[in-house]
Amino acid sequence: MELHTIKPAGYPKSDLPAHIHVHVTAEGYRPYGTEFLFQDDERLKGEILNRAVIDGGMIGVPELAESPFNQEFSYEIKLVKK
Repeated sequence: MELHTIKPAGYPKSDLPAHIHVHVTAEGYRPYGTEFLFQDDERLKGEILNRAVIDGGMIGVPELAESPFNQEFSYEIKLVKK
């Protein structure tokens, strides 16, 4: 599966880093949800970074960055059967 999106900005007037909510479902498997965050986000630091790691957030480090607006990331998500 591939996902193509535009890299979001963080919420205005907030300490929350930019993120994309990820929800994956498949018949016969438990649903999976997390957040995709960006390593280069200046808001992703300190306790916010620690919480993201503890909660299983996916923190993107570009594998390919042709420009700040054209980056590629890959992750493997394994669903658990019900």
